Amino acid sequence: MSTHILLVALNLFWAGSISQAAPQGEDEVRPPAQDQSGQQDANSDEARRAARRQRWQRYREASPEQRQKMRSQRMVDMATRTYELDESQKELVSNEIEQIQLERRAAMGAEAEQYDKLREEMFRFWQQRREKAGDQGGGRRFWRQVRSDPKFQKLRSKMREIDRKYPFNWRESLQRVEALLPEEQAKKGHAKLEERFQRFDRFRQRRRQRDAERAQRDIDRTLRKAEATLKEAHSPEEQAAAQRLLADARQKLADRPLSEEARRKLRERIEAAERSEKQAPKPRPLSPWEKYARDFIRKHQLTAAQQTAAMSILKDVQMRGAQIKQIYAPRIAAAKQLQDPAARKQRLSELNKPTERLFKELKTRLDRLLTASQRKKVRA
Repeated sequence: MSTHILLVALNLFWAGSISQAAPQGEDEVRPPAQDQSGQQDANSDEARRAARRQRWQRYREASPEQRQKMRSQRMVDMATRTYELDESQKELVSNEIEQIQLERRAAMGAEAEQYDKLREEMFRFWQQRREKAGDQGGGRRFWRQVRSDPKFQKLRSKMREIDRKYPFNWRESLQRVEALLPEEQAKKGHAKLEERFQRFDRFRQRRRQRDAERAQRDIDRTLRKAEATLKEAHSPEEQAAAQRLLADARQKLADRPLSEEARRKLRERIEAAERSEKQAPKPRPLSPWEKYARDFIRKHQLTAAQQTAAMSILKDVQMRGAQIKQIYAPRIAAAKQLQDPAARKQRLSELNKPTERLFKELKTRLDRLLTASQRKKVRA
């Protein structure tokens, strides 16, 4: 069982656990209170939420030194509840916890101050996000968003780097606390901790699994879109869009939590798509008419049948346009030889009118394909 999970679960015996959990213990796992009928006690739930809000308010308004004392006091309070300490034992345990913290801080040396600065920066980050979220702050969705924020991840990474350099021996710390208590009392409290550790571990495992499944679905959607775009890439712009999607999928693959099997399969799909993209012939530049038709299809999200009809209309006007170009080519060439700029411009404008009329026909015929709902979406 990892140290991080245990420390986050209880926020106990180490003030550094703020790098993994909210100051007020948002990530703690507690069984819902139940009444005699087995239903959740809504009043108790609301009371706990109110207590957390009050605790957060006090924490938010405190100075860094006061917040340190509040974290230490919270650890003592949790130890008191867990081991059912009396007042004399509470003082002994409080002194021992303080000594444990001082010893770890001494081991950290100059990096202890850096750790404090990171912790305060993390606190300000939480404070800003919660103030911005208002009443929505504190729920599961809020904390998922916080954990996925690049700034949060960067701060957490820096704090964990220090944590790895100065690992915390939580079992030794528990033994030091329990050594102050009668054997039966220590065993009873230890059993409570183990039960909570196991329960929280199961919770974290389920959450990691959900996060991994969510990440897998997200990457799969990006990949399917990239594969479809590559298949239909008829222009450099569409090919560039597919490349961006593949780069996005690869970045997500590196950043998101996934099982090794899912990561392997998604990596193989990305590599296969990248190979096909490199082997595919470079698309020719689209003509203005073809570009207009393809943009029209995307803009209005035409159905498969509508797309077929649209491409048929495009093909028809292109064929007629080619005939017009062939017939008018000698006259256009002669017009370009005129010395008078004004006369040349006027003559070319006259000769281009049949082509312009054909392009207007293309737009009109494509527009007729739209349903009422598609037209309504455009106007909206």
